[in-house]
Amino acid sequence: MSTSRRTSTERADPKPVSSTRFFIGVTGARTLTNAPLLGSRIESVLARIGDELQRRSAVPGRYVILSPLAEGADRLVARKGIEVLDAQLVVVLPLDENDYVDDFETSESKAEFNELRARAHRVTQVEPATSRAAAYEMAGRYVVDHCDVLIALWDGEPASGRGGTAEIVSYARRLGCPLFWISTEDGGISEELGSGLSLRLEFRGER
Repeated sequence: MSTSRRTSTERADPKPVSSTRFFIGVTGARTLTNAPLLGSRIESVLARIGDELQRRSAVPGRYVILSPLAEGADRLVARKGIEVLDAQLVVVLPLDENDYVDDFETSESKAEFNELRARAHRVTQVEPATSRAAAYEMAGRYVVDHCDVLIALWDGEPASGRGGTAEIVSYARRLGCPLFWISTEDGGISEELGSGLSLRLEFRGER
């Protein structure tokens, strides 16, 4: 298993872990105009990941979805991960929860966040940032740093602001993080295995 993305404050465990987890991160657009199509593509990607791990790994384990639960891609991948892989959900908050919820304009969106938040196995918040945009960037990078594979729902266009999908995808590519890019334009799926999904099939312990 690659350890190239371990931060300076992390170290390898001195002995094998007893609990087993495989972490799937998400980044993507907040507005999805073709959610049913993209949902089916997400299911295909999750099934592909599940089949590959079952084929290559003799170690049983749990899947974990790492998601900030912003509107759109974050929530759709979280739901599909729970449905397809019976995955646990770890919520990565960029801001204090009460402050973060204020970014969701409708009562329906806030209710959806709260419903998924209530299903979370764990909630973690990134360190305080100098601005709201910086906080979103830190949350996106946290997802990349702690996942074994990243699912990106993206139109392929440059980021419109700090911490946008394009920026997080670029960060994942620089680190060699295995990536499945689902186009929000036509639902096309691209695999960019980076350092190699096949090299990362050992399940990792709780993080």
